[in-house]
Amino acid sequence: MTYQVETTQYNDFHVIFWLLSGDPKAIPWTQLAPIRSAADGWAAIDVQVGDVYCWPTNLGWVIGPTLLYHCFLNGATLALYHGSPQGHGFGKFVQVSLPS
Repeated sequence: MTYQVETTQYNDFHVIFWLLSGDPKAIPWTQLAPIRSAADGWAAIDVQVGDVYCWPTNLGWVIGPTLLYHCFLNGATLALYHGSPQGHGFGKFVQVSLPS
């Protein structure tokens, strides 16, 4: 495998997510992606200061960084569960963490 080094500019992508469900595909994010994600969290999902936010997904998926931006740029708390959301443990976690 050969790698090539290239110079980047201020408006180049800062993160590229590789999705591996089916055929591999890349989702590039620019520096505005965190701001857009935070705005979406505030306007569309109503994430507010003091909220506890919980979403049953792996942080490695594309929604993971979006969740971080939703919470941390809007002043909410992100409740993280280690394990599969398909069992009794996740239900108990949600019950105890009391998401908004």
